[in-house]
Amino acid sequence: MATAELQRMLNGHIEAVVVHHGYTTYMRDYEVIINVWEGPQSPSTYLRYLFRYCVEARCETLLSTETWRDSLDARLLDSETAIDLDGSAARSGDA
Repeated sequence: MATAELQRMLNGHIEAVVVHHGYTTYMRDYEVIINVWEGPQSPSTYLRYLFRYCVEARCETLLSTETWRDSLDARLLDSETAIDLDGSAARSGDA
């Protein structure tokens, strides 16, 4: 798959979350696993992209510093404490 085609495909998903990315255990290929959610009427789907013979991988994010800070909220690690968080949760100590 060409880079431009992959970029178009990934940009087409409105609700897609990178679940995992990194080199495979045998350290030759690089994989990216995303979870795609297309709404309440559809189950979420996991998609795996495997970049074979990958000698270098570079990852970037377009998220703001504040979004990253909010996503590091320790309450998100436990389903009991995360249930009331809506994605814009207060930072630890702000609540």
